[in-house]
Amino acid sequence: MAASEIKGFDSRYWNGHLPTGYDFKFYIAKATQDHLFTSPEFRMQWESAGQLGLKQGMYHYWRHFSSPQDQAGLYKSVSDDVGGPGYFPPILDIEDPRADKSLATAHKAWNCLDAMEQLFGEEVLVYTANWWWQSWIEPFISDSHPFYDRKLWEADPPPPTRIAWPDDKIVIIQEILDWHAPGFNAGIDQNIVNDEDWYNGLGGIQVPPPGDEPTILQPGIYEVL
Repeated sequence: MAASEIKGFDSRYWNGHLPTGYDFKFYIAKATQDHLFTSPEFRMQWESAGQLGLKQGMYHYWRHFSSPQDQAGLYKSVSDDVGGPGYFPPILDIEDPRADKSLATAHKAWNCLDAMEQLFGEEVLVYTANWWWQSWIEPFISDSHPFYDRKLWEADPPPPTRIAWPDDKIVIIQEILDWHAPGFNAGIDQNIVNDEDWYNGLGGIQVPPPGDEPTILQPGIYEVL
């Protein structure tokens, strides 16, 4: 990607206020988890992002113990309530640390992705991190598995790690985890767009705001409810 990058953020507990001095172009909210949980902050975050002029996205946190079809159905229902999944495709967050490290887990995750694609009629964007994928999924599937045909939002703060996806499928990189950015009420994850079409659609080349670089924290931070 160009030296000047398009940046956005995600944050589980963001209160909808965007401090001055940040040139974020998009916000991706946690919408749902398993087959029952809808984030109580989601609607407020979604509406706030829209009012601030941020491109919106929404993701579902996959859980291994819930029916793939029921999980997809919950996410679709919440998406329909806000007029669709936003600027980005439907997003599936696959990193359940309570799942078994097995082929069965790979099948369950794929079945959820497939159920979402059936409901939305478009390909799903996968979110995961190499620390999880290389232990829970990668050993049990082939390099030609259709997972690797899907675009990837990768959690990959420095130092960069090599994930199994083709480079041209990695379209968003979560480069900073749990950054306590000045002015924000909660930790945020900073993301950069690594896809030319989305990059242009989000505003093309932008000059990053001045200021000190944030501290990079240890990767592997995730929410378990």
